[in-house]
Amino acid sequence: MTKRDIFVDYVKNGGEKFCSPQIGAGAGFDTKLAGKEWISETTLDDTLNAIEMFDIVPLVNVGCPYESCVKRFRWEGYMTESSGDRRIWESQLRTPAGTLIKKTCEMKRNSPFGLKYPVTCEQDLDVFGYY
Repeated sequence: MTKRDIFVDYVKNGGEKFCSPQIGAGAGFDTKLAGKEWISETTLDDTLNAIEMFDIVPLVNVGCPYESCVKRFRWEGYMTESSGDRRIWESQLRTPAGTLIKKTCEMKRNSPFGLKYPVTCEQDLDVFGYY
């Protein structure tokens, strides 16, 4: 049985206990195992290598691939601030209905956290709906 089959069987039929690390949730386990300090520098290969290091059935978070669905709209991101152990990232999504902006803070060896979420007011809902 593949790891996927084991998980699907557990979901369908239950079992004793199911415990698995959640990979890709932002805690940076794959980053740390790869010897890196910044989650934003973690590659897909780093994540896959972390999974293969242990006999586990991993739960892998994958972000919604909006960009592959709506090719003409892309989030444009850039670092706005960097100081030793902290990086601030800002991303914008421009559409004819307006612009969505998100801002995150990344701390060295820690999960990034949101400083500004893309949808924060009613006007943002119109832009998100258009997108």
